Amino acid sequence: MSLQALPRDEGKQAFLQGKLARHNPYPRHTNSWYCWMEGYLWASLHRKELNNSTRQPIPLSN
Repeated sequence: MSLQALPRDEGKQAFLQGKLARHNPYPRHTNSWYCWMEGYLWASLHRKELNNSTRQPIPLSN
């Protein structure tokens, strides 16, 4: 699956190119909302671990 078929969203492309896309238990739904939401929750969890002192909202376009 090429990245040209995906929407031009840096957040979605980052998650599809990243670790969650390679170890995705549902390879047929790589472009679905479930894979993006799983990556978004995983990133927000690690963002909280990195920034424990400051609680800031997570920007969607990062």
